[in-house]
Amino acid sequence: MSRKRKWMKAVGAAAMALTVLAMSAGAARAEADVSGSVAWVSKYIWRGQDLLADNEPAIQPSLDFSWSSGWAFNMWMSYGLDGDSELDELDYTLSYSASSKLMPGAEWTVGHIYYTFPSIADESQESFVTLEWPDAFLSPSMTVYSDWDAGDGVYAYAGISRDIPIGGEAGIPALSLSAGLGYSDGQWGLEPGVSNIDIGASMSFQAGDFEIVPSLNYVITPGDRANTENEFWAGVGIGFSF
Repeated sequence: MSRKRKWMKAVGAAAMALTVLAMSAGAARAEADVSGSVAWVSKYIWRGQDLLADNEPAIQPSLDFSWSSGWAFNMWMSYGLDGDSELDELDYTLSYSASSKLMPGAEWTVGHIYYTFPSIADESQESFVTLEWPDAFLSPSMTVYSDWDAGDGVYAYAGISRDIPIGGEAGIPALSLSAGLGYSDGQWGLEPGVSNIDIGASMSFQAGDFEIVPSLNYVITPGDRANTENEFWAGVGIGFSF
């Protein structure tokens, strides 16, 4: 089967699943919110790893369904522009979020990610739990991922972020700064240890019904566990809601 036909089959199956989900959700709860985005990234950096050869860019669309009950469903794709289909990706995430009763101001999320690679008929599955304080100074968060399929291991990520006002009266959006540290216990065959230290900056511009978010990012890979070099990469995302 050709690459195009495999992707058409995968996208068709995903569209059917989303249609069934949307119809079921609509019958159960009419207040479902639907949003999406399409991003271009200069490199596909994932947990410190540069997943596409020769630093090639990728297109990464995303579609989100969320309900006031706390449930959410996401479909995310990555289509490499290098012509090599082996790491083209189609992922599905189901999650549930709520406020913590034990820790005031904290929110937690539990979820499951189903990773698929349609062109090579490969897949993996990963469960995760997140604890975050979105309204606290630096908005700290911690997520632990456990891949119990092909990835076979645990990855933990701690992050912080802060919006810096630039010039609200002049219509200049805030500068969003973020940083994070990832640790792998050997997931996907990496040497155990700190796999990535991330630094990012982005701004969000409103253009009618669309949100345009350019970003600049830098990843440090201690011990060359995830990558043999530290790398800059950039992205531009366009978000919208239905």
